[in-house]
Amino acid sequence: MTHIQIRAFAIVNSGYRCYFTCLPVIDILDHMMVDEWSYENRFGYQRKLDNRRLGSGKISILKGIEDGVTNPSSIVVNTREKLVYNEDSVNGNISYGYLEIPDYVNFWIIDGRHRLESYRKLSDNDKKILTCTISLVIYDDIDIGYETRLFFTLNTSKLTLNKGIEYRNIQNLGRHYGEEYILENFGKNDLNTYRAVEITDKINTIEESPFKEKICIYGSIFENSHLIKDVEMINSIKDILNKNPLESNINKISSSIINYWNALKNMYPEAYHNSNKFTIFRYPGIYIFNMIFFNIEKKITNSTEESYEKYLNKLNTKTEKHPQIIFREPLKIESWDANNGENIFRSRNPQILNFVYSNIMRKLEL
Repeated sequence: MTHIQIRAFAIVNSGYRCYFTCLPVIDILDHMMVDEWSYENRFGYQRKLDNRRLGSGKISILKGIEDGVTNPSSIVVNTREKLVYNEDSVNGNISYGYLEIPDYVNFWIIDGRHRLESYRKLSDNDKKILTCTISLVIYDDIDIGYETRLFFTLNTSKLTLNKGIEYRNIQNLGRHYGEEYILENFGKNDLNTYRAVEITDKINTIEESPFKEKICIYGSIFENSHLIKDVEMINSIKDILNKNPLESNINKISSSIINYWNALKNMYPEAYHNSNKFTIFRYPGIYIFNMIFFNIEKKITNSTEESYEKYLNKLNTKTEKHPQIIFREPLKIESWDANNGENIFRSRNPQILNFVYSNIMRKLEL
């Protein structure tokens, strides 16, 4: 793309100006940039390419061309460079004029990445596809935080985000704008999602944590060394935060969780070091014991490893007054055997998970 001057509408809303115009596909692809989330690029917001969506995208593009419509909805980009705009006419917050786009400017894709990649794939067989003109919404003075807001709003309204990238976008919105912004704009559930993601990341990175580098992060391949996916850990912590409002200090909660799970590691070392054989340090054990943690946390005055271990040691005692026979005997490691243990300690059924949790709590309280 050489330096071009193109007709455009400009509109200002909530203090942000964007431009509406059209460009050939090739001009966008040649300067296309994507800020994809990864563990190394934590402030990225884009998801990974989904080849299934590329296939459906190609079909809809070809059908649109047959019907005389090359792109039914606009691509949304940010240049991260201030552009020169000369307006000819103005009507309220809308104007019309010439937009100058220098050849060194890149288009950071906020919405429409899969559509653009579908055009690229189609051009392998027909280069004329690249000359199709498509509509474009251009921002030029917003930061990556606002890019994240736009991406999140545009995609969650269409219900197309998987939980992994959705949670990482909520995390970044919290980091850019703070907890009050999350609460005011998205509600308590997403605020607790933000907190749960932050807690999950901390217990996956702090040196003393039994989960250090053992939580499989979104976009990574699940290895034998992993105990659980980040989405499962986030869901577990978020659900409990929604039900049990606790200390809002993320560092303090994370430290307490680490001490708690180290206590469990001390009690069941074989389960930790042979996590494929036992379910305590995998799902569903992690979900059950996380629920137990948030209840124990209310009952003890000192969130140390020793305090948790002292409380949890009741699991290794007989409780003959327990109403459920299976919970009267000590809960030895064999109960959590992934192949030969009790079925209820291997189930992912939400009702059974709650049954196990409530009966372990009853055992601890007897």
